Amino acid sequence: MKMRKIFGACALLLALTAVGCGGNKSDAPASNSSAKPASTQQSTNKPSTSAAPAPSTSAAPSTSAAPAPEVPTWPTENPMPVARTWTEGTPAANADGKNYTPLNDAAANKVGVKIAIGDYSPESTGSFTSGKLPTTAGQAVIYKVKAPKAGIYQMIMKGKVSDGQGNPKTFTERGIVVKVNDYEEQANVYGDRVYGDAGLDFTTDDKEFVVALVNLTGKEDAISLENPYYRVVFKQDVDIVFAEI
Repeated sequence: MKMRKIFGACALLLALTAVGCGGNKSDAPASNSSAKPASTQQSTNKPSTSAAPAPSTSAAPSTSAAPAPEVPTWPTENPMPVARTWTEGTPAANADGKNYTPLNDAAANKVGVKIAIGDYSPESTGSFTSGKLPTTAGQAVIYKVKAPKAGIYQMIMKGKVSDGQGNPKTFTERGIVVKVNDYEEQANVYGDRVYGDAGLDFTTDDKEFVVALVNLTGKEDAISLENPYYRVVFKQDVDIVFAEI
Protein backbone atom coordinates (compact mmCIF):
# COMPACT_ATOMS: atom_id res chain seq x y z
CA MET A 1 0.00 0.00 0.00
CA LYS A 2 2.76 2.41 0.87
CA MET A 3 4.40 1.83 -2.46
CA ARG A 4 1.15 2.57 -4.29
CA LYS A 5 0.69 5.77 -2.31
CA ILE A 6 4.25 6.78 -3.05
CA PHE A 7 3.85 6.05 -6.76
CA GLY A 8 0.49 7.82 -6.72
CA ALA A 9 2.03 10.87 -5.06
CA CYS A 10 4.92 10.90 -7.54
CA ALA A 11 2.50 10.63 -10.44
CA LEU A 12 0.45 13.53 -9.09
CA LEU A 13 3.58 15.62 -8.56
CA LEU A 14 4.75 14.97 -12.15
CA ALA A 15 1.34 15.93 -13.51
CA LEU A 16 1.33 19.17 -11.55
CA THR A 17 4.87 19.99 -12.74
CA ALA A 18 3.88 19.48 -16.43
CA VAL A 19 0.81 21.71 -16.05
CA GLY A 20 2.90 24.44 -14.35
CA CYS A 21 5.43 24.54 -17.20
CA GLY A 22 2.68 24.72 -19.85
CA GLY A 23 0.94 27.60 -18.02
CA ASN A 24 4.08 29.75 -18.07
CA LYS A 25 4.30 29.53 -21.89
CA SER A 26 0.66 30.50 -22.41
CA ASP A 27 0.99 33.71 -20.28
CA ALA A 28 3.96 35.12 -22.28
CA PRO A 29 2.77 38.05 -24.45
CA ALA A 30 2.87 37.51 -28.18
CA SER A 31 5.97 38.99 -29.65
CA ASN A 32 3.89 41.37 -31.82
CA SER A 33 1.07 42.02 -29.39
CA SER A 34 2.36 45.61 -28.78
CA ALA A 35 2.74 46.36 -32.48
CA LYS A 36 -0.07 48.27 -34.14
CA PRO A 37 -1.99 46.54 -36.87
CA ALA A 38 -0.73 47.32 -40.36
CA SER A 39 -3.72 49.53 -41.09
CA THR A 40 -3.08 51.51 -37.90
CA GLN A 41 0.61 52.01 -38.73
CA GLN A 42 -0.24 53.32 -42.17
CA SER A 43 -2.78 55.72 -40.73
CA THR A 44 -0.14 57.29 -38.46
CA ASN A 45 2.00 58.27 -41.42
CA LYS A 46 1.49 61.89 -42.51
CA PRO A 47 -0.61 62.01 -45.63
CA SER A 48 1.16 63.20 -48.76
CA THR A 49 1.05 66.96 -49.09
CA SER A 50 -1.03 68.42 -51.89
CA ALA A 51 0.63 68.59 -55.25
CA ALA A 52 2.69 71.67 -56.04
CA PRO A 53 0.50 74.42 -57.51
CA ALA A 54 0.41 74.54 -61.25
CA PRO A 55 2.53 77.28 -62.73
CA SER A 56 0.67 80.50 -63.41
CA THR A 57 -0.78 80.68 -66.87
CA SER A 58 -0.96 84.47 -66.92
CA ALA A 59 1.55 85.96 -69.31
CA ALA A 60 4.27 88.18 -67.94
CA PRO A 61 3.59 91.86 -68.66
CA SER A 62 5.24 93.06 -71.83
CA THR A 63 8.17 95.39 -71.30
CA SER A 64 8.55 96.36 -74.93
CA ALA A 65 7.82 99.96 -75.82
CA ALA A 66 4.90 100.88 -78.00
CA PRO A 67 5.83 100.74 -81.68
CA ALA A 68 6.66 104.00 -83.39
CA PRO A 69 3.92 105.42 -85.61
CA GLU A 70 4.13 104.62 -89.29
CA VAL A 71 6.16 107.11 -91.29
CA PRO A 72 3.89 108.93 -93.77
CA THR A 73 4.51 109.29 -97.48
CA TRP A 74 5.77 112.82 -97.88
CA PRO A 75 5.14 114.95 -100.97
CA THR A 76 8.24 115.15 -103.15
CA GLU A 77 7.89 118.81 -104.11
CA ASN A 78 9.44 121.62 -102.16
CA PRO A 79 6.79 122.93 -99.75
CA MET A 80 5.75 126.56 -100.13
CA PRO A 81 3.07 128.17 -97.93
CA VAL A 82 -0.45 127.35 -99.06
CA ALA A 83 -2.97 130.13 -99.53
CA ARG A 84 -6.00 129.73 -97.27
CA THR A 85 -8.97 131.86 -96.30
CA TRP A 86 -9.39 130.86 -92.70
CA THR A 87 -12.45 131.01 -90.51
CA GLU A 88 -11.44 130.80 -86.87
CA GLY A 89 -13.16 128.39 -84.51
CA THR A 90 -13.47 128.54 -80.74
CA PRO A 91 -10.09 128.63 -78.96
CA ALA A 92 -9.35 125.74 -76.64
CA ALA A 93 -6.74 125.27 -73.91
CA ASN A 94 -4.05 122.66 -74.30
CA ALA A 95 -2.52 120.56 -71.51
CA ASP A 96 -0.32 123.53 -70.55
CA GLY A 97 -3.27 125.92 -70.36
CA LYS A 98 -2.19 127.68 -73.58
CA ASN A 99 -4.88 128.47 -76.14
CA TYR A 100 -4.84 127.18 -79.70
CA THR A 101 -7.45 128.05 -82.31
CA PRO A 102 -8.92 125.64 -84.89
CA LEU A 103 -9.13 126.94 -88.46
CA ASN A 104 -11.35 126.07 -91.39
CA ASP A 105 -11.29 126.95 -95.08
CA ALA A 106 -14.69 125.76 -96.29
CA ALA A 107 -14.08 126.66 -99.94
CA ALA A 108 -10.89 124.59 -100.09
CA ASN A 109 -12.29 121.93 -97.75
CA LYS A 110 -9.14 122.23 -95.63
CA VAL A 111 -8.58 122.70 -91.91
CA GLY A 112 -5.82 123.98 -89.68
CA VAL A 113 -4.90 125.17 -86.22
CA LYS A 114 -2.82 128.06 -84.91
CA ILE A 115 -1.03 129.03 -81.71
CA ALA A 116 0.88 132.16 -80.70
CA ILE A 117 4.64 131.80 -81.12
CA GLY A 118 5.12 132.84 -77.49
CA ASP A 119 2.80 130.13 -76.16
CA TYR A 120 5.34 127.32 -76.09
CA SER A 121 5.17 124.69 -73.39
CA PRO A 122 6.90 124.97 -70.00
CA GLU A 123 8.40 121.59 -70.95
CA SER A 124 10.48 123.37 -73.60
CA THR A 125 14.25 123.22 -73.15
CA GLY A 126 14.80 126.36 -75.22
CA SER A 127 13.33 129.83 -75.65
CA PHE A 128 13.58 132.78 -78.01
CA THR A 129 16.10 135.57 -77.55
CA SER A 130 15.64 138.43 -80.01
CA GLY A 131 13.71 136.00 -82.20
CA LYS A 132 16.45 133.35 -82.24
CA LEU A 133 16.56 129.90 -80.64
CA PRO A 134 19.49 128.68 -78.50
CA THR A 135 22.82 127.83 -80.11
CA THR A 136 22.92 124.42 -78.37
CA ALA A 137 21.58 121.45 -80.29
CA GLY A 138 18.64 119.77 -78.56
CA GLN A 139 17.30 122.93 -76.95
CA ALA A 140 13.84 123.28 -78.48
CA VAL A 141 10.54 125.05 -78.05
CA ILE A 142 7.47 122.80 -77.87
CA TYR A 143 3.95 123.66 -79.03
CA LYS A 144 0.91 121.60 -78.10
CA VAL A 145 -2.04 121.79 -80.48
CA LYS A 146 -4.95 119.59 -81.48
CA ALA A 147 -5.60 119.58 -85.22
CA PRO A 148 -9.22 119.15 -86.34
CA LYS A 149 -8.29 115.83 -87.95
CA ALA A 150 -5.31 113.60 -88.60
CA GLY A 151 -3.15 114.36 -91.61
CA ILE A 152 -0.11 116.16 -92.98
CA TYR A 153 0.11 119.87 -92.24
CA GLN A 154 2.45 122.68 -93.18
CA MET A 155 4.09 124.30 -90.16
CA ILE A 156 4.11 127.94 -91.30
CA MET A 157 6.11 130.61 -89.47
CA LYS A 158 7.43 134.03 -90.35
CA GLY A 159 11.04 135.19 -90.26
CA LYS A 160 14.24 136.21 -92.01
CA VAL A 161 17.82 135.03 -92.27
CA SER A 162 21.05 136.78 -91.41
CA ASP A 163 23.48 135.13 -93.84
CA GLY A 164 24.08 136.65 -97.26
CA GLN A 165 23.40 135.32 -100.71
CA GLY A 166 27.05 134.35 -101.13
CA ASN A 167 26.92 132.01 -98.15
CA PRO A 168 23.60 130.16 -98.20
CA LYS A 169 23.11 127.39 -95.68
CA THR A 170 20.70 124.51 -96.00
CA PHE A 171 18.10 123.74 -93.38
CA THR A 172 20.19 120.74 -92.37
CA GLU A 173 23.29 122.93 -91.92
CA ARG A 174 21.19 125.29 -89.84
CA GLY A 175 20.37 122.37 -87.55
CA ILE A 176 16.64 122.87 -88.03
CA VAL A 177 14.96 119.88 -86.41
CA VAL A 178 11.21 119.40 -85.98
CA LYS A 179 9.65 116.49 -84.08
CA VAL A 180 6.08 115.39 -83.49
CA ASN A 181 5.59 113.69 -80.11
CA ASP A 182 9.38 113.15 -79.98
CA TYR A 183 9.46 111.42 -83.38
CA GLU A 184 11.67 113.18 -85.92
CA GLU A 185 10.32 110.80 -88.60
CA GLN A 186 6.87 112.38 -88.17
CA ALA A 187 8.18 115.66 -89.57
CA ASN A 188 10.07 116.59 -92.72
CA VAL A 189 12.13 119.81 -92.87
CA TYR A 190 13.24 119.20 -96.46
CA GLY A 191 16.78 119.75 -95.26
CA ASP A 192 18.38 120.36 -98.66
CA ARG A 193 16.57 123.72 -98.97
CA VAL A 194 18.40 127.01 -98.70
CA TYR A 195 16.57 130.12 -97.57
CA GLY A 196 15.51 131.14 -101.08
CA ASP A 197 13.95 127.73 -101.69
CA ALA A 198 11.79 128.21 -98.62
CA GLY A 199 10.71 131.75 -99.53
CA LEU A 200 12.94 133.44 -96.98
CA ASP A 201 14.99 136.46 -97.93
CA PHE A 202 18.21 138.14 -96.80
CA THR A 203 16.54 141.48 -96.14
CA THR A 204 14.87 143.29 -93.29
CA ASP A 205 11.51 141.89 -94.37
CA ASP A 206 9.93 138.94 -92.60
CA LYS A 207 8.47 136.33 -94.92
CA GLU A 208 6.12 133.41 -94.37
CA PHE A 209 7.81 130.07 -94.92
CA VAL A 210 7.20 126.39 -94.27
CA VAL A 211 9.50 125.24 -91.49
CA ALA A 212 8.46 121.61 -92.02
CA LEU A 213 5.63 119.30 -92.92
CA VAL A 214 4.26 117.55 -89.83
CA ASN A 215 2.09 114.47 -89.46
CA LEU A 216 -0.55 115.30 -86.83
CA THR A 217 -2.79 112.74 -85.18
CA GLY A 218 -6.02 114.68 -84.60
CA LYS A 219 -5.32 114.40 -80.88
CA GLU A 220 -3.20 116.84 -78.92
CA ASP A 221 0.31 116.67 -80.40
CA ALA A 222 3.56 118.13 -79.13
CA ILE A 223 5.58 119.71 -81.95
CA SER A 224 9.14 120.74 -81.11
CA LEU A 225 11.48 123.05 -83.03
CA GLU A 226 15.20 123.73 -82.71
CA ASN A 227 17.60 125.80 -84.83
CA PRO A 228 21.05 126.10 -83.21
CA TYR A 229 23.19 127.08 -86.24
CA TYR A 230 22.94 129.93 -88.78
CA ARG A 231 19.77 130.82 -87.02
CA VAL A 232 16.55 132.14 -88.47
CA VAL A 233 15.18 135.29 -86.83
CA PHE A 234 11.58 134.30 -86.12
CA LYS A 235 8.99 137.08 -85.99
CA GLN A 236 7.50 137.14 -82.50
CA ASP A 237 4.16 138.90 -82.92
CA VAL A 238 2.55 136.35 -85.24
CA ASP A 239 1.01 132.92 -84.85
CA ILE A 240 2.39 129.56 -85.94
CA VAL A 241 -0.14 128.09 -88.37
CA PHE A 242 -0.52 124.40 -89.09
CA ALA A 243 -2.30 124.20 -92.47
CA GLU A 244 -3.62 120.96 -93.92
CA ILE A 245 -2.05 120.33 -97.33
